[in-house]
Amino acid sequence: MAGRFSMDISRFVNRTRMTMNEVVRGAMYGLAARVVMTTPVKTGKARGNWVMKMDGVYEKVQTGVLDKSGDHSLDRIAQALEAFEAGKTKNIWLTNTLPYIVMLEYGWSKQAPAGIVRMALLTFNGVKVHDIGITR
Repeated sequence: MAGRFSMDISRFVNRTRMTMNEVVRGAMYGLAARVVMTTPVKTGKARGNWVMKMDGVYEKVQTGVLDKSGDHSLDRIAQALEAFEAGKTKNIWLTNTLPYIVMLEYGWSKQAPAGIVRMALLTFNGVKVHDIGITR
């Protein structure tokens, strides 16, 4: 699967003349945006705790970050993606360290009964070209 994904991205880069960095940043932002915006909102804590990091997991809980709109989290994610470098970055991690995020992922909230990350990953193959241009 990884080989096919790499070939598809390479073809896309060649056709659009976008750099590999732009394509990966845009695709990852699109995926992260789906995760953030489908995270159930009561206080905004769960939505405000999504963090992206290159080559390592962010382990601190974002205490006091209330983000009902998701804008703060998405800004933080876009900023983190600027550190991505094709050929150098090995992993991109999207994490949420709230103790109850696993319960939300597995249907604890009626707002996302089928999950958050799992649903975003199911639709990831359907990332559209306009989604990829988000960070440009």
